[in-house]
Amino acid sequence: MTFRTKLLSFAAAVGLAGAALGVTALAAQAQTPHLEWRAQASQKAPGEVDLTLTLRQGASLHSNGRNVPLADLKGLSAAQLGGQGTGLVHFRLARDAGTFACEGSAGRDHGSGDCDFEPGRAFAQRLAAEGRGHADDEQLLELAMSNIDGVYLDELRRQHLAKASVDELIRAGHHGVGLRYLQEMAAAGYRFSALGELSDLRDHGVNARFIAALKAAGYSGLSAEDLTRLRDHGVSPEFITGMAEQGYRRLAAEEFVRLRDHGVSVAYVSSLRELGYRDLSPDDLVKLRDHGVSASYVRRISTDGAPLEAEDIIRMRDRGER
Repeated sequence: MTFRTKLLSFAAAVGLAGAALGVTALAAQAQTPHLEWRAQASQKAPGEVDLTLTLRQGASLHSNGRNVPLADLKGLSAAQLGGQGTGLVHFRLARDAGTFACEGSAGRDHGSGDCDFEPGRAFAQRLAAEGRGHADDEQLLELAMSNIDGVYLDELRRQHLAKASVDELIRAGHHGVGLRYLQEMAAAGYRFSALGELSDLRDHGVNARFIAALKAAGYSGLSAEDLTRLRDHGVSPEFITGMAEQGYRRLAAEEFVRLRDHGVSVAYVSSLRELGYRDLSPDDLVKLRDHGVSASYVRRISTDGAPLEAEDIIRMRDRGER
């Protein structure tokens, strides 16, 4: 019995039970999971298609889109997808967690339709044998949509993340932690104790390019928490490099976050340095910025050209002098 057949049988049972409770069969059917596909010929990678699989159930939906080789869609040809007219198509996409049997229409470089899903029992057995827990048909569908497969599990083992459960694997897939992300983060020199850490980093936009840029700015080996805070607070590698050029090297991640949160920019620091203020501490910069001290204000009060103490400038600004 396929996943779709089981779903329809379930919906029918719910409809019969609902009749006794005054609930219509139509309402039950509205909650029945429905799997759709949409494909478009890739403009950047000849021979590939942008494939999106969408699972709808009631008001909720989950979509997963990625580039896949057209050859993986067994039964869908380039001629069918790129034809001038629209025709009926059938294809199968086999993944370790299960196989998608799809039908619909295609032509003019795009197509769409519905899919059935055949769960991968062998993959479910491997998950159980590795101590990840039992994966039911719905979970296998989620894993297949994200293409969490045997190669992915092998990579987890290589990175000493082999204890990730079925639920953690599904979450990783939902959050875009695919095989490529795993490999790129490992190549960047980062090792994590749990797959959930990678899911959190991915959510906050931390990727291998961001890590490489931080490393080039002199920061490596940062914790997952530091990486997340830097990204969330807009501390870019360019900001770190710019501050280093202004004499602020090897600041702690938390100091960069504080400077950024208080509106201290590289341009602000540079303008103060041009006026002779080259030894201001990060704390001084934050206080000056918080009290509305601009470079133009400092220029007005520095009549003799000699730099003033930061606290004196703040007192003058607070009193409204000049």
